[in-house]
Amino acid sequence: MKLTDARIGKLDQGTIFTCARAERYRNQHVYGLVITARCDIDQAKFPVLNYIPVVTLDDWLMVDGLDIIRDRAEKEALGKIRNFLKAQSVAESVLISQTLRELLSTTFADLKKKEREKFEDLIGDYDLASSGFSMDHAGFFARFESLKSGVIDELIKHKVGGYYFLPSVYPGEARDGYVALLREATFVPRNLAMLIAEGLEQSRFEKDAALSTTNCLSFSRDDFAMPISQIPSPEIEHLLQSFSLMFGRIGLDDPDPELVSVLRQRIPNRAGVTK
Repeated sequence: MKLTDARIGKLDQGTIFTCARAERYRNQHVYGLVITARCDIDQAKFPVLNYIPVVTLDDWLMVDGLDIIRDRAEKEALGKIRNFLKAQSVAESVLISQTLRELLSTTFADLKKKEREKFEDLIGDYDLASSGFSMDHAGFFARFESLKSGVIDELIKHKVGGYYFLPSVYPGEARDGYVALLREATFVPRNLAMLIAEGLEQSRFEKDAALSTTNCLSFSRDDFAMPISQIPSPEIEHLLQSFSLMFGRIGLDDPDPELVSVLRQRIPNRAGVTK
């Protein structure tokens, strides 16, 4: 994707601007990606300008990405624990009445050293993923490096629901990676959007009570709200498609397993009559 320069004086669909807000990224760089329809903007028929917050990949990994990795790490560790119990001929239902640490000191009190250490490692991974950090973030990501790499790979390929990967937000910038938070679509009032299009200084924003009380912008990391780039076609359409499919998808019940079983056994003959 090759970004183009934004047009000063206008925020169009696909325009990226500075000083946006995202609820869980209060002290990080947050950019806004305009999604309001082009026709509404051209005809000035928008009371508010809708946008999607965009954050750096590094910041995303420390917040939303971290939640995804921890959830996967917890499920992976629990799956390995269940396999360990099965290998030791211990019913999985024991997890209902005993904690993992209790199992280690009771049911598995006589385990061989190697097996005991293996179970302790599994407990450590599960506790780390489910109960919070007992090490710094760097240590956490190092411990679950394969999961982190997998999440980043899926993100870049647009396979992580609710998020859209962008290589950069500035034209010609090194592709460090950014993430659009599709579930956090928000807006700025039309009058404020027009000021951002021209370039809005922090001092002017804060002096104007009518603007500052909207709480729509954040100058915590930038002191000038302005358009910086434009996402070209067809990338912007693909992003909007991902956005619309996320909210418009319909889930259906699984097929009847009996019907599936019957249909799998169908053997058509040459005359077209199914036996």
